[in-house]
Amino acid sequence: RSLLHIVRTYPAPASPLAKAMACILLRQLFDPNVQGGVNAAGAAVDPTVLQELRHGLVEAVTNEPEPEFRRKLCHALAQVAATLPPDSAWHELLQLTAQLMGAGTAEHRETGYELLDKLAEYRAVMLIPFADQLPPMLLAGLQDATSSPVRLAALKATCSVVLEIGPGGGRILFQPLVEPLLKVVEASIKEEDETAA
Repeated sequence: RSLLHIVRTYPAPASPLAKAMACILLRQLFDPNVQGGVNAAGAAVDPTVLQELRHGLVEAVTNEPEPEFRRKLCHALAQVAATLPPDSAWHELLQLTAQLMGAGTAEHRETGYELLDKLAEYRAVMLIPFADQLPPMLLAGLQDATSSPVRLAALKATCSVVLEIGPGGGRILFQPLVEPLLKVVEASIKEEDETAA
């Protein structure tokens, strides 16, 4: 709860370093491969604590003004979400992700795609029932007319979703995204954005 308090105190009084470390520690805490983490050796997590963490991280992701910390928060939220049982909590999180991807501000759209990217990485199996809804959302991001960061975040999310959903998840649905995806890569190369490319 102390870590959650730090990440929710935007933009002050928590220092940028404290917020970054809190995000990293939250991820480590919920990483099943980290010895001593709450998920190690099948340790049970209090559902009330999980819900509080989820709500707090959703609030922090939605309100955080700094892109660097939003990315770290998305990563932490996805790690925590991977411990949630497959119930309405997941549907709520996926709805939030869709709302962010369709938001009016570029910052929120970018955050939505970054969150989808991490959700695919940590719990891709939960995305399979929604596979047919993802291509139009991803296409909208790849073709975003106003923001290069949104297009790049959508590119990463598209790659993660396609790779992580696997052969049984309906990759055929994502074939129409190949050309727009390549256009984003080509545009990054033309703009000499080597990091993005």
